[in-house]
Amino acid sequence: MSRFDGKAAVITGGGSGIGLAAARRLLDEGASVVISGRRKERLEQAAADTPQDRVLVFTVDVSVRAECDALIQAAVNRFGRIDTLINAAGMNLVGSVEDTSDEDWQRCVGADLSSVFYTTRAALPHLRATKGSIVNIGSVSSLGGGWSHAGYNAVKAAVANLTRSVAGDEGKHGVRANTVCPGLAGSNKSGLIM
Repeated sequence: MSRFDGKAAVITGGGSGIGLAAARRLLDEGASVVISGRRKERLEQAAADTPQDRVLVFTVDVSVRAECDALIQAAVNRFGRIDTLINAAGMNLVGSVEDTSDEDWQRCVGADLSSVFYTTRAALPHLRATKGSIVNIGSVSSLGGGWSHAGYNAVKAAVANLTRSVAGDEGKHGVRANTVCPGLAGSNKSGLIM
């Protein structure tokens, strides 16, 4: 299949799980892909059997705005364009409001929400140019509250609403934005979703 020939995608959290599965699918269908995440070794392992002329591994802490800006610039420098941004980076946060420390709350907000805001803002000029798309990996937890995940539920709900806002604001520029809300997802030893 080659429906993404000539297209370029940036994926956060691309070293494992949903991000890795998305990267492999896009590469299989002809796209050039930036696989990004925090752990260089994991990213290199994920990209080891991919077409090296169409992949860029980029280490990034997505909770830091300047690093998100650098990620987007690296993608444009390497591939000349961005057609798709997939925000798959994130962390789970277990605990009630009372059980959640300030530090854990800030880490979850940074990894799951600020990252989406920063990468989206940096990528928008390029996505407008290509009439591109944004896919944010949310969670069924964003659709309703639940026990033992107060912070995570709140942050994922914010991702869903941020995505709606981006879709409303950017539709006039031809940019689409959607949130995918999976349930529990596991992976096998190669990091692929099962």
